Amino acid sequence: MSAEPPCPPARDGHADHPLAKAWATWQAWSTADAWRTAAEQAIAVGEPDAQVEPLANCALGGPDPLVALRANHTVVLGRISQQWQAVRDARQRGRGWHEIGRALGLAPAEARDAYARTVVHQRRCAAGNPDLARGAPLPAALGGACPRQRRRPRLPAPRPAGARAERPPQGGRS
Repeated sequence: MSAEPPCPPARDGHADHPLAKAWATWQAWSTADAWRTAAEQAIAVGEPDAQVEPLANCALGGPDPLVALRANHTVVLGRISQQWQAVRDARQRGRGWHEIGRALGLAPAEARDAYARTVVHQRRCAAGNPDLARGAPLPAALGGACPRQRRRPRLPAPRPAGARAERPPQGGRS
């Protein structure tokens, strides 16, 4: 017998949630793109048309790449905006910033600062809407220190250990 409680049933209307729609759009484009790539590779190695045609048919359709990029952006922002919940849970379970940072591909101070900026941002939002106010007090969640407030909260992009940030290309737009 499992110690885990049974999962609640899925909510009705899940497919109408903006993140679910964005994920479905991204998956549709990604699947079509995978079939396009397979068809291109089959043609490049000289596969007979009879074998390439089914691949090409699967590659037809799918959302426009710009629609897919918007959907991907929505999914990424949605997940990042919810990342703080797992960080808070890890801290409440006694995990250190070095462990959290390692899980996120960040230095411990970067992980803590990103979380602090998120919490400060939430506090500002909650100040304007008391219905949003909930969660652990800021000093307890951060280990006793209140961060300096900054104008715009931003989470750093995770990067592999030892990787350097890439610079955007110089010049005008293409």
